[in-house]
Amino acid sequence: MKILLISDTHGKTAGLRRLLSRMKPAPDMILHMGDVEGDEDEIRSMAGCPVEFVRGNCDPFSRNPVFQVIRLQGHTIFMTHGHRYGVKHNLEELIAAARAENADIVLFGHTHIQETFTAEGMTFVNPGSLTYPHDGTGNYGFALLEIDQNQQCHVSLGRLQ
Repeated sequence: MKILLISDTHGKTAGLRRLLSRMKPAPDMILHMGDVEGDEDEIRSMAGCPVEFVRGNCDPFSRNPVFQVIRLQGHTIFMTHGHRYGVKHNLEELIAAARAENADIVLFGHTHIQETFTAEGMTFVNPGSLTYPHDGTGNYGFALLEIDQNQQCHVSLGRLQ
């Protein structure tokens, strides 16, 4: 299973449209870590696969949840934007929330900086921003989470130039 991870699109979908046109094969699912700013329907229509969203700090009127727990192919995924867990300062609250849900994969956004790492037996992924990267490269960030037939997870960070 190939899952496209995105975050912080902030009401702009051109980057996602470009990315999806280049992805071969297309993703089986898209997980969006918030700051969608009302483009859920447009993203769903261009995706061609299931899409799940969480609410970011720039989504005040959204009905999306603050976090979601998704179970896929033997994995428990905790996804959130991260602003409610203070991810710009430290990850203690995020780790505790993910641990409480028995997650082994933790997805978050908010910082606009790509990263992936393992801590406390969990794989953490921040795909960065497909609209406003804050890492100094000027390249738009996304990530791919692939779960193979042996239920092994593989994460790769990508950049759209």
